[in-house]
Amino acid sequence: APVETIENPATASLEAIAAALQGKGSLNEIARLDTCVTMVDAAAFQQNMGTNAEMREQFADSVEKTDTRAVGPLLTNQIEFADVIILSKCDLITEEEASAVEDAVLALNPEAKVRRAFRGDVPLDSVLRTGL
Repeated sequence: APVETIENPATASLEAIAAALQGKGSLNEIARLDTCVTMVDAAAFQQNMGTNAEMREQFADSVEKTDTRAVGPLLTNQIEFADVIILSKCDLITEEEASAVEDAVLALNPEAKVRRAFRGDVPLDSVLRTGL
């Protein structure tokens, strides 16, 4: 069977995509949800989990003044929902920093399979046809 992936923007809800694939309707008839994968920028994890005020300051030039969303709650939601979590940019941080991020991610989702990516290398068998 062909393998297809659905890549959503970072601000999309994984739950909405999963519901569409598991519910009734045409999408469920042609596709099966295998795995929900979330990529976490390990090098920026602590910064991304900052407060709304910190996020507004950091991204002041790239968001509209009326946008009050914070990255932390969205990232938390995606981590909690994922079957597989890829910690990207582990080559840019120390082993201790990577372990701290992995511990934080597993505290949010102890059932997830966590994989570390170095220089963007992610083994395909950890994200495709996993049977999770």
